[in-house]
Amino acid sequence: MPFEFSGDKGQPNGFEMELLHAVAKAGEFNVQVVNAPFNTVESTLNNGKFHMWASGLGIVPERADKMLMSEPFLDFQPAIMILDTPENQAIQKPEDLAGKTIAVNKGGLDNIAIIEGLKGKAVLSDSFYLSLKEMYVGNTVAVVGNSRIFQYYKKERADIAMRIIPIGEEKQYFGFAVKKGNTELMDKINRGLAKAKADGTLDALTKKWFE
Repeated sequence: MPFEFSGDKGQPNGFEMELLHAVAKAGEFNVQVVNAPFNTVESTLNNGKFHMWASGLGIVPERADKMLMSEPFLDFQPAIMILDTPENQAIQKPEDLAGKTIAVNKGGLDNIAIIEGLKGKAVLSDSFYLSLKEMYVGNTVAVVGNSRIFQYYKKERADIAMRIIPIGEEKQYFGFAVKKGNTELMDKINRGLAKAKADGTLDALTKKWFE
């Protein structure tokens, strides 16, 4: 969550799934969504099992030589989230977490490095949700992760006062991926994205899922 997940009846749901269908309609191509492990992105594009990937893929240099990435459709940046309590009012910037316990998904190596840079104490969890739970129940002071995911959970759990503290890095962007060289499909994707941006669809979905 919130980019793609299975709904109550097993159907694909989430911000990126809604955007994908809007882009496909506008770009005049068909999509069939299939769940697959995230670590198979490159291999399943290269062997032709999938024509396209849509699953919280950041547009980063290390992907440039391996696949084609679409035009960006959503920005994000690393961030810290804390409970907005009187006890945490002294925490106003990332550096204030030095020596504090910070939950993190143990698969998020970049986020673990962020905690080390802040001189915090990493508490490893098996998933992002479990990292949030560590903070909810008071086992950690904070959790580190993606700003957009934090915005989603803050919106969904309005009963819990939480505060997001961006980490001072440049914003990054999400995009769709296709096999390198498949410019025909990428042109359709980018054409659909341009229409979704122009007609307000992208703005409406961003507001629905994150604001």
